[in-house]
Amino acid sequence: MRFAPEHSSREHPRRVRWPRIFTISGLLFALVVVLLFAEATPVGPIMELRVRDAQNILTPERAAQSVDYWRTVTEQLLVDPDFTQSHHARASYSKLLSSQAGLLVERNFPAEAEQAYRLAGELCPSSPEAVYRYVNLLVTQGRIQDAIPVAEAAVRADVNNQQQFRGLLDELKRMRNR
Repeated sequence: MRFAPEHSSREHPRRVRWPRIFTISGLLFALVVVLLFAEATPVGPIMELRVRDAQNILTPERAAQSVDYWRTVTEQLLVDPDFTQSHHARASYSKLLSSQAGLLVERNFPAEAEQAYRLAGELCPSSPEAVYRYVNLLVTQGRIQDAIPVAEAAVRADVNNQQQFRGLLDELKRMRNR
């Protein structure tokens, strides 16, 4: 599977596209995720789905609390030698955090989402989900120059799979030079 973004001249020139492989089950899963995100809110390391009461909806305060929670957890995890030596643990926590950052983007909390993506990158700089989602956020904000160091860090962090991030880095540099 190729992770390098693709670009079509008919699309918005500042949008990095993820490769798309559609299956019926994949489309159904994506639809379920979109519907559940509409009423979701972060609660520590998980997301509460189908939140309908005003007391628990995702507010700016709850978004900030989520980022604060993850900042504390990230600091604690990065000093634990068992955690730092386990790629699977790092990747798992990064994926949880990236998912919550995606929710924050979806619910129009871009500053909090950016902070969450940065923390996800600290946990696992070679996480494709964290890298590509963060880069997409920056590119949609017109911040291509800020996206380049994210891709460069991913290339440095993942010596076994540098190719997937090199394609992203090359695309960002092409976008910057337009």
